[in-house]
Amino acid sequence: MNLPPWFNEGMAEYQSLGWDINTDMFIRDAVINNNLPDLQRLDGYVAYRGGESVFHYIASKYGKEKIGEQVNKIKTTNAWKKYLNQ
Repeated sequence: MNLPPWFNEGMAEYQSLGWDINTDMFIRDAVINNNLPDLQRLDGYVAYRGGESVFHYIASKYGKEKIGEQVNKIKTTNAWKKYLNQ
């Protein structure tokens, strides 16, 4: 399974750091300046910050357990493109 960089890097960042002030500032600046790419175009450094923000949003809105549920669903159905909007 070849997951997009924002998923891999964002998950690693979110799991290791949680939500941090640097990512918060980075995402706010990108949004204010209309500089945040679509999810499908998150790569490079933005994949780390953008992916982390995706997981933070899911955990904040639906609870941390939802992240695990979605990862298991992706693994078991092998339909990650559907879940990751690719």
